[in-house]
Amino acid sequence: AKQHISMLPRQIKEYTADHFGFRSFLIRQHGFFKFKLLGASSSPYVLLGKTDTGTDVDPGDQWLYFDRYKAVDHYRGTDLFTQAELEQWQAVLEKRQAWLAKQGIRYLVAIAPNKHTVYPEHLPTQINRVGEVSRTDQFIEHMRQHTDLAVIDTRPPLFESRKREPDLRLYFRTDTHWNQAGGFKAYQPIGKQLAAWYPAVKPLTWQDFTITYSEEAGGDLARLMGIPDQFREMHIHLNPKAPRQQLVPPARYDDNRLETESGRPDHPRLLMFRDSFGAALMPYLAQHASSATFIWTDQFVPELVAETKPDVVVTEMLERLLMRKPPPHDPNLNSNP
Repeated sequence: AKQHISMLPRQIKEYTADHFGFRSFLIRQHGFFKFKLLGASSSPYVLLGKTDTGTDVDPGDQWLYFDRYKAVDHYRGTDLFTQAELEQWQAVLEKRQAWLAKQGIRYLVAIAPNKHTVYPEHLPTQINRVGEVSRTDQFIEHMRQHTDLAVIDTRPPLFESRKREPDLRLYFRTDTHWNQAGGFKAYQPIGKQLAAWYPAVKPLTWQDFTITYSEEAGGDLARLMGIPDQFREMHIHLNPKAPRQQLVPPARYDDNRLETESGRPDHPRLLMFRDSFGAALMPYLAQHASSATFIWTDQFVPELVAETKPDVVVTEMLERLLMRKPPPHDPNLNSNP
């Protein structure tokens, strides 16, 4: 009975959230009036950015940014790593690498940048950089100097694309994620590393696709404000010129576990631990794996390594994960595989 009573407040809250009449309508009206009348965000996790000029294909609109998990602090450079924290990250990742190497498995870590990093010019004016160095800069530089682990910094190809193709938008305005174009640019250094390890892998190029666009309602940040209908988001689609059965169906991107096969035994078996940004990488990486398993988790799961028997394990993680405390050592790696 005591346990039942202690759970009552949470149960009442959940019931109210599910059954309160007009809840969705009221949330939308609150978001609508706060945005339209006050020019403010109704969500504590959404920053209203600036409006860009757009292009003929991609009309201008207002940018929204995610303001949680210290994403803004990361951009501003106000909370940098200590040396001890960098060494902890190194120790954890090297332990995983060594454990996998005993089984003949390669390990690759890829860092996905926050939208704030790639498109800082549309952030609210009051958000300024304090220093030139971010936690990602520290992490990448430390790992390159002190380990032989393959750490892929996906920022350079995104920055380069912005210089060479300024009209090609790589992130959604109203969503925290990169779009298909941004995902492809970030995939390229990962594909290059896989090709260096496995010569049968032939990285995809921009010329392997045709480009189309579609206009849809606002993304996850607009939904957090309760008014996705007040924004329009232009989606870019990379359509393979040649049929590729191993490309991941878009409807399944959000699966917690997804498995694909390419029918190419000369390609490696791949296991990827990912976050939501990994969804845009999956179609391209699936092309290079005889079999691939994509798991949505921020953990390293040895049991899945034993189950899937990969040749290469990829950990993809977003920049803002680096704002957390360094991960603890994986206890299941203390014993021999």
